[in-house]
Amino acid sequence: MRFSFGSIFSGSTYDGTKGVFAMQGKALDFFLGSLSPSGFHSYFKNAYPQLEHGTVLLLKAGPGCGKSQLLSRIGQKLLDCGETVERIHCSAHPSSLDGVICQRLHFAVFDATEPHILEPDYPLAFERVISLDSFLNPALLAQNRRQIAEISEQSHRASERSVRYLSAAACLLQDTERTVFGCTDTAKVKQFAHTLARRYFSQPGSGAWEDIRLLSAITPDQITLFKQTVSQLAENIVVLDDPYGAAGRLLMQELRQIALSSQNHIITCYCPFEPYGKIDHLFLPEQNTAFVLSSAYLPLEFDSQRTIHATRFMNHNGLMLRKKRIRFNQKATRDLIRQACKLYREAQQARSALKACYASASRQEEFDCELSRLEKTILSSL
Repeated sequence: MRFSFGSIFSGSTYDGTKGVFAMQGKALDFFLGSLSPSGFHSYFKNAYPQLEHGTVLLLKAGPGCGKSQLLSRIGQKLLDCGETVERIHCSAHPSSLDGVICQRLHFAVFDATEPHILEPDYPLAFERVISLDSFLNPALLAQNRRQIAEISEQSHRASERSVRYLSAAACLLQDTERTVFGCTDTAKVKQFAHTLARRYFSQPGSGAWEDIRLLSAITPDQITLFKQTVSQLAENIVVLDDPYGAAGRLLMQELRQIALSSQNHIITCYCPFEPYGKIDHLFLPEQNTAFVLSSAYLPLEFDSQRTIHATRFMNHNGLMLRKKRIRFNQKATRDLIRQACKLYREAQQARSALKACYASASRQEEFDCELSRLEKTILSSL
């Protein structure tokens, strides 16, 4: 099956270039989905370009059918043309891509299959579906359906067990935060947020605008964070060293509110353990500034950073009284996260076997030709 596009953005004269997206040739690495204590959580639809000006391409195909390969090609060609590109990585396999976004061109293309299934809300008017299933041999897949079903079930079982461990880890993280909250000076935290705002973004931005991304995610090997993205987005890096969570939550919430009220473009990165609840990192591209959380389970350090220690907001005597409980929670949390990642690795190994089943049923030469044609067609339409 062949696909053709007219000019994807024909008729659009909107120039939405702002902040970081006015930069030339930047490669920004993010996640838009992650395993969480409540299952897989997706932010993909939050990353769609504006309805009035953009187009979203949704790739549909079986596992191992070249979606990530096509996305990598498109992303690299856009970078070669000097565009700033957001490379959206797969949390189950961080070296593979699940999406490519170019804000300046109001363009996004995503892998729209499990576990982040995407369906068009406005078919052809806004989203366009590209299916690559026609290059698979249905008869051959049907012959192997029992094997495919068993492998799929094995992957799902391992993922579900991983989620249970993450849920237990999240309970301990919350317990530690509640334990420390009682000896945290919340008024001092909020006041300090305003002090930071006056220092790092006293000038108003070009308009309140929030993008939601994940800088870190649960992966089969560990909690993975794209450290290089922080350096790409900001020269001023403020690190809040908070091994307990209470001060970090309050400070990031307050900074977000101040930034939006002062008409700044922000990129909000939520915690994979608490989607839409706890902010781990906050970027203000127009102000060339990043506020980054360094935690007990994911310590961070950058060159020329300013470090703020969360203990400055705490009653030290109260903290000492709670130290034994906190240490127990932190050790148990690390052990639970380690086991969750191990189980996620088992799920990914089963997923790799599933990809091999589908790859063996593809008409590879035809498929490779179609990938090359699609790449050229999509890029020529931008």
